Amino acid sequence: GTGKNLLAEATAGEFRANFYHVRCPELVGQNTGSGAERIRGAFEAAAASRPIVLFLDEIDSIGSRKQVQGNGTDAGGGGREYNSLVTQLMQSIDQYRQTDGLTNYLDGLEPTLIRDGRFDARIRLDLPNESERKEILAALLRPARWKHHDLSAIARRTPGWSPARLKSLT
Repeated sequence: GTGKNLLAEATAGEFRANFYHVRCPELVGQNTGSGAERIRGAFEAAAASRPIVLFLDEIDSIGSRKQVQGNGTDAGGGGREYNSLVTQLMQSIDQYRQTDGLTNYLDGLEPTLIRDGRFDARIRLDLPNESERKEILAALLRPARWKHHDLSAIARRTPGWSPARLKSLT
């Protein structure tokens, strides 16, 4: 709710790149191995549409810490399947990381997934302050037909609002 999606879309627009939004929970499949196949497919589709900003939304749903394996710890095999998703995600990032034109919450992610070399930059997005909310409102209203007026009062009355919530207001 802090504007990660909006920032990713705006970045793609600024660089005249395609934008590919992937909801990671939708990559998890019902059948063994289908999740890894979907992850590979998402990266292949992104690579075929270069230049692109590939936005992995809710990555923590498939990139959380690996499940402990051992005697008696994974009777149903769900942990092994989950670990294969994390491994496939790491392999896909590594494979496409060097491809020209392909460009959440970190504490709960598998450390080897977010190591240097896979993700070189980390950006913290906080909720916008009053002046940032005013700028966001102006940007959201720019393409619309509206009677221009000072947005300060609205920005002042919307503390704690995310860019997504401001977008719904407009």
